[in-house]
Order: sequence, then structure tokens, then C-alpha cells
Amino acid sequence: MTNLFLFSENSGNSPYSMPTREQRWDKNAVSNEQIIEQLQSFGFSPIEARVYLTLATENAALTGYQIAKMANLPRPNVYPALRRLVLRGACVEQPEGSSVRYMAVPFSVVGQSHVKNLQMQVEQLAQMIPEPSEENMVTRVEGTEALLVHGRRLIERATLSLDVGSSVGLITLFADDLAKARERGVNQRYLCFDNCPVPGCGLCVAPLPITLENFRQTGWLSMIRDKQEALIVTGYPTRPQVLLTTMEPVIFSLNMLINLRESLISVSKLPR
Repeated sequence: MTNLFLFSENSGNSPYSMPTREQRWDKNAVSNEQIIEQLQSFGFSPIEARVYLTLATENAALTGYQIAKMANLPRPNVYPALRRLVLRGACVEQPEGSSVRYMAVPFSVVGQSHVKNLQMQVEQLAQMIPEPSEENMVTRVEGTEALLVHGRRLIERATLSLDVGSSVGLITLFADDLAKARERGVNQRYLCFDNCPVPGCGLCVAPLPITLENFRQTGWLSMIRDKQEALIVTGYPTRPQVLLTTMEPVIFSLNMLINLRESLISVSKLPR
């Protein structure tokens, strides 16, 4: 996700000091409307997002009247939004005589708290909802978002091995996930479907070329986890079609392909 704000927690009287003008978000890089839209993906209402953005971009504590004027919002709508923002920890109150001023909590703090809460909810739901049976499974999904969900899940579940045949455009999507799997000690073998020019894309580890044709992006991907589960992708990036299976004949065929290519490479290196 795009970094919305570049906040720092400076020393001062408030536990959440606001950034200097130089530290604020780059107005030329992203519009207010884009930020408001992304804040809504964190559960902010449109009015809460506008109120929070107004607070976040000012270097001072503001009254509800000031916020309403600066955000061009009706005052009766601003105060309930401020109350909700305080309850969710996105801003703090500063009593000042008979009035109250408000300051934004840095988004780095708000965002990380939201992510942790969401992770806890995911873990709780995962324990409550039974896993579907995967015996002799063959399922199909479509689209890049589904590809990322199922590809990352397969890599994360790998404990022993991952056999990967990929196009350069697709391997890029999972570079970080595959690196983490290597750190866990998961053995990886690679086939290059695109015949990338030397030195290659740099993402595959010792890839075996599967074609002698010139470089071209095929948009194909196959991944086999622990010789138990396979993911096969075609049609990337225009319309990715994703097949997931635990059927032994399919997994055996894909394994045979990489084993055969590995054997041919080894034979070609023998002295004549």
C-alpha cells in the first residue's frame, strides 16, 4: 500500500507531536482525494477521512470549528467524526479552558495498530472456520488478486520443496515470498519459461531454460509445493487463469518436466 504520510514522533508536550512542514506528505505526489479513498480502506468514513487529513496536515491542535472551516464540512458532522476518531485512537483531545482542541495521531501508529487488530481477527476466524478438504482437489480461479492470494498461500505452506516454472513477469510477483521460503530452508528448483538473456532476471535461483527460442514473456507459471499441491497459471497479465490441484497425475507430470530438463542439462555438461 502507498505510504500516505511521512510522520515522526517528535519530542514535545504532546505524546504525538505533529510533523514540520518539510516532513508532511508530498502534495504533488498524491492528491487529497486519493488519500481519503485509501483511508476509507482502513475503515474511515468519508467524513472521518477528511477530518483526519485536515488534522494530519496542520502543525497545530485545532478546534472543531477550525476543522469544519478548513475541511469545508458542516460543524454538526465534524464533532461526531472527531469523537469516533478519538475512540479509534486516530486523534487525541487537548483540553484548553472550556474548549477542546484535537491533534492527529501519526498514521504509522494508527495503521500498524489496524494491521495488528486485523491479523488477530484473521487468526481467530481461521481457528473457527474449518479448512475444506483438499483430497484430489481441482479448482479454478481468475484474476491477479486471486493469483496473489493462492500463490502466496502455496509458498507459505511449503516446508520441504518448491518446484517453480515461471515467466519473468510472474516470478516478480512472488520474489519476496520465495526469498522467505528459502530462509525457512525450503529447497527450490526453477525452470525459466521465457529464456531470459544472461544474466537472467535475477529472481530465479539457478534457473533451467526450457526453450531455445529468443526471450519472450510467456505469462506462464507453475509451482509445486512439497510434491503435494500445484498451482498453474496462464494468460498473465491480461487475464490470469489459475488452476489449483492436489491430483497426483498432474503433479507427477509437472515434476517429470523439471526432472527431465534437469537431466538434459546435466548430460550436456558431460565431457565428450
